Amino acid sequence: VFASLGGSYQDAEVQAFIEPFMKETGAEVTSLEEFEVAKLTDSVKAGAPIADVIDYDTTVAADLCSEYLLPIDTKIVDLSKVDQSMISSPCGAPIIRYGFGIFYNTTKYPTAPTGCKDFFDTTNFPGTRGVMGSAIPNQILECALIADGVAADQLYPLDFARAFAKIASIKDSIKFWGSGAESADFMTSSEVDMLMAWTGRGYKAIEEQKAPYAIVPNDIFVLSDDVFVPKGVKDPAAAFSLVNYMMNPERQVDLARLIPYSPSRTDAKIDMEAPTARYLVSNSEYKTIAVNQKWWAENTKAVQEAWDANITQ
Repeated sequence: VFASLGGSYQDAEVQAFIEPFMKETGAEVTSLEEFEVAKLTDSVKAGAPIADVIDYDTTVAADLCSEYLLPIDTKIVDLSKVDQSMISSPCGAPIIRYGFGIFYNTTKYPTAPTGCKDFFDTTNFPGTRGVMGSAIPNQILECALIADGVAADQLYPLDFARAFAKIASIKDSIKFWGSGAESADFMTSSEVDMLMAWTGRGYKAIEEQKAPYAIVPNDIFVLSDDVFVPKGVKDPAAAFSLVNYMMNPERQVDLARLIPYSPSRTDAKIDMEAPTARYLVSNSEYKTIAVNQKWWAENTKAVQEAWDANITQ
């Protein structure tokens, strides 16, 4: 069983990785969509993991590593050509680098917003704001601090009180989305006037479904995903064989052609004329900010407690 984030991203993974893996190996792989961390941890504790291979945020992989995940078996999985700066824990095989940015409704704002300051400026840019409804990891915190005057290279450790105070200043304008697929729906239905979402979801909504939105080229937060294997899977070798297949540079390039997430392999060469190329975080037109996922992994409990106290209370 392969689990991921559902929606257009998992559809692209099935096409780029799962279907050719099954064809080449004869293995049967089923897909579980809308993966939830709580369901994984509960299932591992019960001795029956909900999936054998999971693609999820690097922060989560690092946080779960010691208790819930197997170390990557490097006798099976070749990580030698993976960008080594992306490796955050012994349990995660980096698969993609992607962006979390600001999108705006072009019919609402003839003058384009320029970044986080405008996202939080509901006077000059009135209207609703779409925000991810879960805490880990949610770059609305970094964006709030930048909007409040913190320099990008001074973000960490995140100042919770300052970030949540800034978020509270627009609380009446916020609508929360619960999944990547829902964030795309917010654009295709013009549910909100501006939102923060993953760049791949924006690509699908704008380029394929013709949502009247555009990406703001500044303040794009760059993160990565890992592929990992839970403790207790019945056949770890088979699971790691799929992980290794997902490290193949040709397969990663195929994924980038389907959805704009950059490969982890340093030798995976992307055609920059491809339709997805404009939305890749490697696009030279973008002003990006690297998310400190190591900090997030070390502070997930503190972030969640602060989120619960300020957002979900």
